[in-house]
Amino acid sequence: MRNKRSIKPFISSIIRIPLFGIIVLSLLSACLVKDPVEHPEEGTPIDIVLKLNKNVDGLRNLASACMAEDSIAVFSIEYNADESVCYLLGMKEGDSIELYSEIISDLVRVPELSMEEEDDVFFWTVDGIPLLDSEGDNVVVTDLNKPVSFLLQDKSIYCKVNDSIVGEYPFTKADYQSKDVSFEYDMDKQGFILSLSSGYRTIIPTIKDYSILSQDVQNKSFYKDVFLDAGVALTSRRSLAASEYLGLSLEGICFSSWSPDSKDATLQKAIISGDNNDINGRLLFPDGQPRYKLLFVNGGLSSDHGQSLGEKGLERMRSFVNNGGCYVGTCAGAFLAANGYNGKKSYPYYLSIWPGMMKYTYLKNSQTGMIIESNSPLLKYYDFGGDHYVDSIRHNEGGYPVDFPLFTEILARYDFPQQGSIHRKPSIWAYKRSPQSGRIVMEGSHPEEVLDGERRDLTAAMMLYAMDGIGTVSLKGCLINGRIRKMDKKTEDNNPDYTQIGDLQTHHFATYIPSGAKNIRVEVSSDSSCDFSLMMNQGSYAFSDNAEFCSTDTGATQHLFFPSLKEGFWFIGVKCLTTVTVVETEYGQAYSGHTEVLNGIPYSISIFWD
Repeated sequence: MRNKRSIKPFISSIIRIPLFGIIVLSLLSACLVKDPVEHPEEGTPIDIVLKLNKNVDGLRNLASACMAEDSIAVFSIEYNADESVCYLLGMKEGDSIELYSEIISDLVRVPELSMEEEDDVFFWTVDGIPLLDSEGDNVVVTDLNKPVSFLLQDKSIYCKVNDSIVGEYPFTKADYQSKDVSFEYDMDKQGFILSLSSGYRTIIPTIKDYSILSQDVQNKSFYKDVFLDAGVALTSRRSLAASEYLGLSLEGICFSSWSPDSKDATLQKAIISGDNNDINGRLLFPDGQPRYKLLFVNGGLSSDHGQSLGEKGLERMRSFVNNGGCYVGTCAGAFLAANGYNGKKSYPYYLSIWPGMMKYTYLKNSQTGMIIESNSPLLKYYDFGGDHYVDSIRHNEGGYPVDFPLFTEILARYDFPQQGSIHRKPSIWAYKRSPQSGRIVMEGSHPEEVLDGERRDLTAAMMLYAMDGIGTVSLKGCLINGRIRKMDKKTEDNNPDYTQIGDLQTHHFATYIPSGAKNIRVEVSSDSSCDFSLMMNQGSYAFSDNAEFCSTDTGATQHLFFPSLKEGFWFIGVKCLTTVTVVETEYGQAYSGHTEVLNGIPYSISIFWD
């Protein structure tokens, strides 16, 4: 989370990759065929373009490689003893990309193109010196109003911005040019057109195309719906009437005693924090994504429960919400979500997933009514008898918020005129920090224990509103034609973009299919005995319920083949269909069978086309 590298910041600051690709390819001036090329007449400027020896998709692959990383650090050229040239595209994070070429001259001196960043703006440098336009301003990478070109003339390479020469760079032999490739900008299509002498033409994706990768699509691939936390120092409960009413699948942890022994605390830590059989813990997939849609935390003693979880357990819950899982907490569960209570800020045994403070009502063993706010989203699900009021909700030393950080919503208020200090105070409130994080719904009383009627519906409405705020899909990266991507990292490697897949989880990738691409082959391969599914969709992320194409074979190796596909971005989903066998126990559930899925199944994915 992306502890993962986010694609969006790259899109916003540098996403004019076509322009980058054009300039980079213009400078790959030693990528030559073995046959000599006739030199132009001296004094006649011509565009320097690249002759693509073997891979006509080189430009698009380079752009895709850039998209798959967080940001470009530098593009440089290295000369080897055998006179081959290595073009090194260094990334700020991840591996470098190396492009090798052949040369025919004894000595080639090519300007080194790179970028620097200042105040979140990227600008071009040549040989480490900022490239300036005719007015002395930096040439910004994303500024199409200042097109950059490199020209060959009189044994020099000239750099032009618009129609002005802004730099001259010498070379030893004029072995750079070829007329096999040309570029032009199509104002109607708002994109660059790449043309080969063979007649091959395709549009290079621009910022408009890449923006599809930044769409906010909610995740819908989970192991189960609800995890019920009735652990140490919380009310013992193995089921939720609202969950059964809504038809939601549920697992959880439950101890029968208010004073659990050390064995209970140890077991709880193994389940929530993880152990050797499940490094990430029950709540998370191997890459840190939420394994359930919703975490429901019961009432009880919030401080004692937080202390029993320990810092690692609390961090697992924070990751669950920050990476897109939703949260409902009643009474103690609401306190646990907060930053503190009764003036105690940044309380060490709380989650702080809602950055606000709470205060005790000091109302014991009583009942209150609740007034549903007229604009409350809870009314999308139930009208509560038409009066927007729910009565006789048990209350036992619950709380209410005393501050309202940005994005906090008040959903309902206490109706208890007998105690003016809490009357009309918020009783249900919600918070969602970002599209990537899950929605949190907190409630100061106990409607969750009622089996039917409006109080059950109130609990159901809180759960539904929370789950409508599930976090957005996390894109693992862009697949590049001909390159195999290995998804074999483990949880402890802290590299979620390359981490193994969990049970019933879907990993998402994207790729740009060019016009004219033929014999497109997508493959997923794993040595495991698990079943995988391979899905493809254009326009949005590929899930089981919306994929245009889906493999139907059993086993861990899956293929999709297409003679051709419509040009543009395609989304590819990989799902692990194998899961654990559930065994009911006195404390909740244990797992048997394919337990290897808990730590993740390694696989590789690739795409090829002609």
